[in-house]
Amino acid sequence: VGADVGGDAPPDPGAIKVVGIVWGANDQFALVEDVRGNSFVLRRGDKVQNGVVTALKRDGVVIGIAVDGQTESLVLPLVRKGESNAR
Repeated sequence: VGADVGGDAPPDPGAIKVVGIVWGANDQFALVEDVRGNSFVLRRGDKVQNGVVTALKRDGVVIGIAVDGQTESLVLPLVRKGESNAR
């Protein structure tokens, strides 16, 4: 996120990694971190830069990104302890 963007700007999907998925009977959400180490919670329907979280899976987060008037799906995989983000 650029210095000119306020603190309430949605996270940039290209600069976050999924570090945890919580899968309960009544709620599911993803724990993500940005490159600065800031943590966020994402649920289905939450906004990210240029898109929205469309689904949560047990091993990642699916984001619909708007590109040139079309929506593409981007899957951010869960990064397990000891693994690096392979993007």
